[in-house]
Amino acid sequence: MNDLQVMHAMQLDDAYRVEKTLASGSGGITELVTIGNAGPFVRKKIPSSFARRRIWSTVPECECWRLPSVEATYELPDYFVVIYDFVPGDSLEHLIEKEGPFSLEAGLKMAVELCEAASALHQRDIVHRDIAPGNIVVSADGVHLIDLGIARFRIEGASKDTASLGTWGFASLEQYGFAQTDARSDVYSIGRVLGYGLTGLLPGSDEYDRAFAGDALEPSVRALIEKACAFEPSARFQTSDDFAKALRDMPEKLNAQSGCGAERSASDASTAASHGSIGESEQGKAAGDAARAKPRAGRAVRKVVGGMLALAAIALLAAGVSIAVRGLEPTDFGARMSASGGAQESSSGSGAGDAVQRDLQAASDSGPSAAASQLANPTAGLKPFRVENVGWYAVSGGYVNYAFDLVNDNDCLIQFPEVDIRGYAEDGSMVFSDSRVFALVPAHETYAMVDMAGNGTVPARIEIVPHDPQPGDAVANGKAPLFEVESADIVNGAYGDVNCVGTVTMLDAGSDGGSSGLVSVSIIFKAADGSAMGGFAVSVDRPKQGAEASFSIPLYDVPDYASYEVVAHA
Repeated sequence: MNDLQVMHAMQLDDAYRVEKTLASGSGGITELVTIGNAGPFVRKKIPSSFARRRIWSTVPECECWRLPSVEATYELPDYFVVIYDFVPGDSLEHLIEKEGPFSLEAGLKMAVELCEAASALHQRDIVHRDIAPGNIVVSADGVHLIDLGIARFRIEGASKDTASLGTWGFASLEQYGFAQTDARSDVYSIGRVLGYGLTGLLPGSDEYDRAFAGDALEPSVRALIEKACAFEPSARFQTSDDFAKALRDMPEKLNAQSGCGAERSASDASTAASHGSIGESEQGKAAGDAARAKPRAGRAVRKVVGGMLALAAIALLAAGVSIAVRGLEPTDFGARMSASGGAQESSSGSGAGDAVQRDLQAASDSGPSAAASQLANPTAGLKPFRVENVGWYAVSGGYVNYAFDLVNDNDCLIQFPEVDIRGYAEDGSMVFSDSRVFALVPAHETYAMVDMAGNGTVPARIEIVPHDPQPGDAVANGKAPLFEVESADIVNGAYGDVNCVGTVTMLDAGSDGGSSGLVSVSIIFKAADGSAMGGFAVSVDRPKQGAEASFSIPLYDVPDYASYEVVAHA
């Protein structure tokens, strides 16, 4: 990297505000960061010599929402930097410490979901190699597998690949130099995590061995874990999908053995509730392949790219610095900046100087003009958004599911509408404040929005506060894609899971005329008077015009609703 490249990379890095340092050591620095009003995100600064660049660049291709949602990567002189979505929740390690072991049902679901994440990696020939409680986040929508610090691609024909890497008690035996790691190594780790989740004891300890050998576990469950954790890899489940199938079949097997059904005890139910619903697990692979997760805080990266991050990113591109930002091509930056004059909007918090401004101008001047011409000229006459029909209810873990209608009274389409979701206690004090950015709202249209917010404390009331639309987000004569939802139905799975399934057809491609991007499909639960109560959403790949795509929305903690509506929009 030359001096100019170094300067621009550091200016991009400085655009983020560090809220908290999560970890620091020889393996790098992990921080909780925000940029502008967006976030939080996780920023990992990995020493350049340790960086697994190809691993991190491949993760978005896995299309599994239980893996880190990588939003951007870039290079500093001594570090490779990864920005990914922050997942609200607690690590499995801390959760077990605070609340004790999982119920059998919750433990099996957790293991299935870990298998889903591992399977997505294995399909890309990636072995995680560190599936351990400290790298598992339990959120309201299930478990998420984070940190790919020692992940590697499987090398065909290699005899061994590592020595003493991984978390003791959970790393497979081959990770200590006996053989090459592969998918079966991650199966081993998931089996150990399941044992830990069901006993609350660290595998490899005397306490764990005694509990495991005793009557702490059902014999069939113990046999399942023993197979997953066999010394010889050939004796284990050969794939994470095979392991997941065995986990899903376990309740039926236990029912057959007992001959009296599978009613959980009150204590088991209480334990499961205290750990939260472990989400969409039984049909997770099918749903995960078809759908992106419910919108999380990281969705705001679209707005960020249009603001602060875009500023520095264009400068980096102009300087020849390698940067990857998910979902946007470099030309998108130039088009958006040249049309919106985003430099003024974004530079306020970035610390970027005149040199960056000049580079931004140069980059935008050479950017594509077609996209820029679609944007409305900046005017002072944009009307504010209106919010109607707000509803919400509490879900497991102290979070809230909300729904509301966002009304655009303007004569032009507005991109990237942003709202704040604020929760208040009975005394009027603020419990949480969250921010969400959605895709668009057409002129004189009302779009129903749903999502999840909170910090683990149930509020007494919530407030939806829309940001005023910005001139640079106004699209003259912009036409939104038109979708139709068909055959929407709520179905019960074989293992207690509940999903809203159906198909979405793109009737009109809108202004862009293409099929790239995502379509958001939302289910909105309604009370007897027709008012919104809250809902769930997923995003699926946008079909071509006239074609359809299947969707599956995982449902949990469903309120006592009178009716529901399923809608789809960009």
